Amino acid sequence: MNRDKYTAYLLGLISVCASFSQISAGNHGSNSNKANEETHSDKKDNIVTWQAGDEDNGFVKCKLNRDTGHLTVTATTKSKDTEIKEIFTNDKQKLLRSEVRSVSFDGNITSIGVTAKIPDSCLSIENSAFENCYHLKSVEMPNVKTIGHFAFCNCKSLQSVKMPNVKTIGKASFCLCANLSSVQMPSVEAIGDSAFADCPNLSSVQMPKVKTIDKEAFAGCESLNFVKIPNVETILLNTFKACTNLSSVQIPNVKTIGNGAFYDCPNLSSIQMPSVETIGKFAFRDCKKLQSVEIPKVETINDCIFYNCTSLLSAKMPNVKKIGECAFAGCTRLLSVKMPKVERIGNHAFCDCQSLSYIDLSSVKIIESGAFFNCLSLTAIKPPKELEYLGRDVFKGCLNLLR
Repeated sequence: MNRDKYTAYLLGLISVCASFSQISAGNHGSNSNKANEETHSDKKDNIVTWQAGDEDNGFVKCKLNRDTGHLTVTATTKSKDTEIKEIFTNDKQKLLRSEVRSVSFDGNITSIGVTAKIPDSCLSIENSAFENCYHLKSVEMPNVKTIGHFAFCNCKSLQSVKMPNVKTIGKASFCLCANLSSVQMPSVEAIGDSAFADCPNLSSVQMPKVKTIDKEAFAGCESLNFVKIPNVETILLNTFKACTNLSSVQIPNVKTIGNGAFYDCPNLSSIQMPSVETIGKFAFRDCKKLQSVEIPKVETINDCIFYNCTSLLSAKMPNVKKIGECAFAGCTRLLSVKMPKVERIGNHAFCDCQSLSYIDLSSVKIIESGAFFNCLSLTAIKPPKELEYLGRDVFKGCLNLLR
């Protein structure tokens, strides 16, 4: 498969022992077993060129423009994949590393090295720089501040990342890193769409300064068990969806939780959200271990927010005025609901809440169809003072309701 040119600012490739494998290439045609290590200079254009590799694994041509600091690495063989152990193969070439400011690759790059230690002078990693580098295991980037889109996407062997000064992480930058288990990003302020999506082994994330997390950023991180994001105000669509091991969340300053943000987090048992004002649809659907909810500032509970939260025992919603469709449907253990200002209850909002025995409806004006359908334990209600509309089958299946 032919690929577009990959560009990366001062890749770890230019550090000692960085390597390439499976670059679309073939036979160089040379009779020697090793690359000609002689470095050639063109004084007129200030270009330095050399060749790296060997006959068994293939060759690449390296060209450094000393005026711009740009290094171009090109596979020179066409009949087989190329695996280069080192680009800077002698002392003279190694002295050139400090001049490199950017690197581009031509060909089908599917693997780069085992360890990438980004030079101190590197401030950014460009889009797709290490994408599909299947053998890359660890990355250290001490002074990088920006990571581009897809920069490390699908690096299947990547296990750890250290980026103490990175502030911005682009979309899908670490997506599909199947073995990534630990990320240290103490300075990160913005995380892009799907940045760490489908990293099933990611269990620990440190991001104390992050302010923005875009949609699906951690979706499918099955091993992530704890999230603390003190400075974030908005959590977008499906941000932590299907984080199946997530048990505790601390979001003290979050004001908005998007649709499906914690959908299918079956081990989530505790969440603190004292500042939340808006919660989107399906936000906590299928959070089957969530036991209690207290949302003091929210005025609207949207559709299916707590659908099928089978361990939910209590909900305190002192300012809620509207409850959407199926908001608490399937909460089979729900015992207590406090909503003193609620005015509207949507279709099937409390359907199949089989443990709910009492509900205060004194402030309610509209109750839509099937709102309390099949609430088997419901024995008493406090009726509305000014009911304007009552839908069909509101209390159908409430066999123990006293009339």
